[in-house]
Amino acid sequence: MFASLDRIVRSWTAGLADAVLAAIDVLHPPVRLVARCDDAGGWTLISRPRPTWPKEPATAGATRAATQDAEHVVGHIETTQTGLGTLPEAIRRTIDGADVEIAVPIEWELRRKLDPVPAKSAAFLDGYVRHHLERVTPWRAGDTYYGFVTSPVVGAPDKLSVEIAVIARALVDPIVDLIIKSAPRRIILTQAANAASPVFIEVPAASAGARRRIRAQRWISVAIAAYLVVTIALIGFASWYQSMLDDRLETIDRNLASQRALMVTAESRGPSGAIMTTPDLLRTKSPPVVTLIDILSNVLPDHAYLNDLHVEAGRIRLAGVSHDAAGLVPVIERSGSFTEVGFFAPTTRLPDQSADRFFIEMRIRPPAKVAILDGKGP
Repeated sequence: MFASLDRIVRSWTAGLADAVLAAIDVLHPPVRLVARCDDAGGWTLISRPRPTWPKEPATAGATRAATQDAEHVVGHIETTQTGLGTLPEAIRRTIDGADVEIAVPIEWELRRKLDPVPAKSAAFLDGYVRHHLERVTPWRAGDTYYGFVTSPVVGAPDKLSVEIAVIARALVDPIVDLIIKSAPRRIILTQAANAASPVFIEVPAASAGARRRIRAQRWISVAIAAYLVVTIALIGFASWYQSMLDDRLETIDRNLASQRALMVTAESRGPSGAIMTTPDLLRTKSPPVVTLIDILSNVLPDHAYLNDLHVEAGRIRLAGVSHDAAGLVPVIERSGSFTEVGFFAPTTRLPDQSADRFFIEMRIRPPAKVAILDGKGP
């Protein structure tokens, strides 16, 4: 299980590294270098301008002629008694991550034509060419770098003509091995002279760009690990902070409950600070009915008398007879014991036209509350 997971993670990071490197190459195309062999067996490294868009080398003479004026020499690799010399540090830094084109002498490349093949087999031509290398060349396939070009057969559009280009590894390995040590992005073998059908042979990426890819995978793995660590830390911090907030809210709720209980206790105490009984508590919230009747008897004029008095939920309804029913409302309001005084039914005239029947409703004004928090009166 863990081995499968490890393979999945490695494959995923490798694909991500390839995507990142491809994006970098699009935004910042790599340096293009050309290595040319001189008559003494040494090599001259030439820099070409970066293209506006990364692309495979596709032309021979025309492309080189267009960029020849912009080329400049990066350095020389001289031969010694034991072979090629070492690369200076400045040239190593230039090669690192660059595309290097090795222009081999034309006499090093062997060209052969194979029998025409069906056009439908174009996807399998690499295996076909590799199988026929030992038949048409004096080398084994593993001892060569090879490439091929195809073209339609005249008169037979369903067939392809295949021409292979083969270079012995022993001829180019000294310069290839020297350049590979500086970790280029890609190494391509081309012809030093112009050809009608140039063949570009790419050195396997396992040796040319492995260091750059491994370095990208390492940085991506470090970034993913750092992201996971930061994410876990943030989740832990969020959990701790949430727990702290819950504790604070619980403490606040307890304090509020305690304050509410204290206020209820204070309201239930009389002026002396003693806990009031239920009748006393009701009396503090609303005056006794006897007191209300006494107030109304003192307020109402002599020409008014009551037929009905109803007290419910802090309100009083009066029904009676008076010679001046409209003047009763301001008289009751001036008493200060009632609010919202008004008629809840129309006033009607008695049959003998001697007085009016009135129906008045009012709210009982509660007595002033005295907050006693310390057990003492005001």
